[in-house]
Amino acid sequence: MKYGALQRGIWMVFKGSFKRQLTETLREPFPAKVIKKAQRDYRAILSGVDDFDPDDGFVINILSCAMLSAILRSVENSYEVSEIQAYYEAAMNIPVTRFFVRHSRVYTAKGQAAMKKRAERSQEITNPYSWKFTYAPGGTVNQYTAIFSTCGICP
Repeated sequence: MKYGALQRGIWMVFKGSFKRQLTETLREPFPAKVIKKAQRDYRAILSGVDDFDPDDGFVINILSCAMLSAILRSVENSYEVSEIQAYYEAAMNIPVTRFFVRHSRVYTAKGQAAMKKRAERSQEITNPYSWKFTYAPGGTVNQYTAIFSTCGICP
């Protein structure tokens, strides 16, 4: 995957919170050192990932997974899954994330139609790091089911 604006942007937006949570959540002794090494690893991880289609909405998932993986490869200590889960949740819980979640249109008629199209399109995608899924509408616009048949993180 090219190391373009989106990849750099995700790193820039989340770097501060990931670094802060290294201290607050994981009690890592040298967070600046971890982040510096992790940034190189992040770029290296992404260099081995195939480019995503321009309209593939799951590229953000692989970028955040790459960021978390790079950081975990760079820490000095080992952590339990529950500790990593708490770390990731705290690091991702920043105003920009909350803004996008609040303003998501997925629970609108238009959003549901887009989700259905994305599910249909996902069946044609050949990138092994993308997700394939089917969509089923729920009883109301606030409900739907997405059934994933291919995980993009574990191709």
